[in-house]
Amino acid sequence: MNGFAATASYRLQDGVTPCNTPGVGGCGSVETYALTNVPIYAFQLNTIEINGISRGLGSYGGQASFTPGAVPEPGTWAMMLLGFGAIGFGLRRRRPAFQAQLA
Repeated sequence: MNGFAATASYRLQDGVTPCNTPGVGGCGSVETYALTNVPIYAFQLNTIEINGISRGLGSYGGQASFTPGAVPEPGTWAMMLLGFGAIGFGLRRRRPAFQAQLA
């Protein structure tokens, strides 16, 4: 996904027992691939590329979940709006006209 490769996990046909050498003694009857912490970019094409061979009984499935970036807390929004209000009030307030006095 986006140029990152997934990590393979091989299991016996029961789908529970892990094994390390696919193709030996039924190892690899169940293959799963996992990938986490892939950067997702806004306003860019994000790609998922699947390469492999299905031997007739295979299927491809997947799940993707995205975690949004940080969102300010309500107190932060309130402080920001209060600050903008104070700046607006200060700019809007009329100051007394300066009168030059000649001696």
